[in-house]
Amino acid sequence: MPPDTTLSRHYYQNAGLKFDANEHKPMPKADREEAVLGLLAEIGEPLPPVLIYRILRVRGATFGRRSVMRYCSELGARGDLRKVDPDAMGDGELREQTDEKKGYWMITEQGRERVE
Repeated sequence: MPPDTTLSRHYYQNAGLKFDANEHKPMPKADREEAVLGLLAEIGEPLPPVLIYRILRVRGATFGRRSVMRYCSELGARGDLRKVDPDAMGDGELREQTDEKKGYWMITEQGRERVE
């Protein structure tokens, strides 16, 4: 759906992501975090940050891979996401990763509530 250019701060949906229709400014951080949460809520499975980034880029996001990694860490610290051990996933387990090793991110119930 094309944006309504008569409004100064009108947002429109573009594959699940919000963009400023008139000024083409970057999304506010809260909206970018919500895009990450929304994607993980939609997928329902743990994903590595690089895949989260790639899917969001295909859907039109303009923020970078390092931003996605930072948002995942910040959302994890707030309890909206949890980091899962990818090695345990190979054994069919969803075991939380507590160290600094790379992990996959999945949404928590608290994160789902924030999206809804």
